[in-house]
Amino acid sequence: MEAEGDSAIQHEDLALKTAFLFFSEELLPYFGITKKAVGTAATELVQMDIKKFHEDFNFVMEDGSWVHFEFQSRNGGVGDLKRFRVYEALASYQHKVAVTTYVLFSGNIKNPRTEFTEGINTFHIQPVTMSSYSADLLIKGIQRKQENGEKPEKEDLVLLTLCLLMDGEMPLKERVKAAYQITQNTMLADQEQLDKIEAVLYVMADKFLDAAEMDETNIDCDASAFLCRNGKLVKENDIVCYYNLKHKSKAVIHSGDNLTGDGEGDDEQIIVDFSKVSEDYDKIMFVVNIYECKTRKQHFGMISNAFIRIVDADTKIELCKYNLSENYDNKTAMIFGEVYRKDGEWKFNAVGQATEDTSIKSLAKRFK
Repeated sequence: MEAEGDSAIQHEDLALKTAFLFFSEELLPYFGITKKAVGTAATELVQMDIKKFHEDFNFVMEDGSWVHFEFQSRNGGVGDLKRFRVYEALASYQHKVAVTTYVLFSGNIKNPRTEFTEGINTFHIQPVTMSSYSADLLIKGIQRKQENGEKPEKEDLVLLTLCLLMDGEMPLKERVKAAYQITQNTMLADQEQLDKIEAVLYVMADKFLDAAEMDETNIDCDASAFLCRNGKLVKENDIVCYYNLKHKSKAVIHSGDNLTGDGEGDDEQIIVDFSKVSEDYDKIMFVVNIYECKTRKQHFGMISNAFIRIVDADTKIELCKYNLSENYDNKTAMIFGEVYRKDGEWKFNAVGQATEDTSIKSLAKRFK
C-alpha cells in the first residue's frame, strides 16, 4: 500500500489481504515460510507527527516475531524498498518485535530489486516472485485430480486465488474460467471456505480483466433435454438439466461440466441411451440457454467459440453443430434439435431456432 496522501488502492491488495486472512495455513508454506502463524498483527503504523503508514499484512508467528507482507504489481525499485524499510523499522520499534519483510511481486515483474545500501546499512527484503510459479501447472494439476475422481484439497483451491499473479501461457481470462469451473465442481465440508475462495477470485478478476472479459467469464450456458409424450412435455421430471442430472429411466443423463477441455472440447454433455427410452416417449428436444441472462444482460454474441452439437456415440459422427457465437447476437436460448420415433426407429431433425427465452422453464413452456 501507499503512505497517506497516495489515493491509489490496488484491487489485488484487497484480494490478497482477504486470502492471507483466511488461508494463512495454506499460503505461508507455499512461499517457503515454515513457521506457523498464530494471529495477525497491526498494519497501521503511527509516527510522532501523526502521519500514518498502512502496511498490507502482518502475521504474528509462533515464536513471537512478525512476518510482514507487501503486495506489488509494479516494480518501484529503491523508492519502494525505502518505504518498506520505514514500515519494518517502525513496526519493530513500536511493537518490540523482530520483523521480516516479504514482498509478493506479480508475474509481470521478472527481476525486482531486493536490497539497497545507504550509508553503512544494507536493507533487503525476501522476494516472492510469482513469475516463478506456473498457473498452467496449478490448474491442470487440479483438473487432473478431478478427472481421476479425486477430491482437491483445500490447499489446492486456495492457490487458485493467486493464479492471475502467476506466470504461464494460459490467458488470464481462461484462468478465471478454469478456476471457477474447478470451484463449482468441488464440494468442501465447509462451503463458506469455498465461497471465500470464489470471492477473492472475483476481486482479482475485476482487477486484471477488462469489462468485456469479465462479462464473458461469468456467462453460464446450460444444455437441457425435454422428454415428450405425444410431442408434449407433460411432467417437470421429464426435464434433464443441471438441477436434474438423470432421468428416472436412466435413459438420459446430464454429465455436468467437462473440466479438462480435452477431446472435442465439449463442456456440458447429455448422453442418451435410446434402448432405455420408454415407448411412452416419442420425442426428445435438446435446448440450450444462458443462465440468468436477463439479470446479467448477456447473450450468445458475447461468447467466443461457443457451440452445441449432436454426436453419434458409437460412430463418433457429428450429426449437427451450431456455432452460437457467430450468428446469434442478442439471442439467449436455442431449440437445437430433436430426435423422434418414426416407423419404430429414432430419427434426428436439426431445428436451430434461436430465441430470447430467459430460463429453462420459459423454454419448457413452448412444449407444453
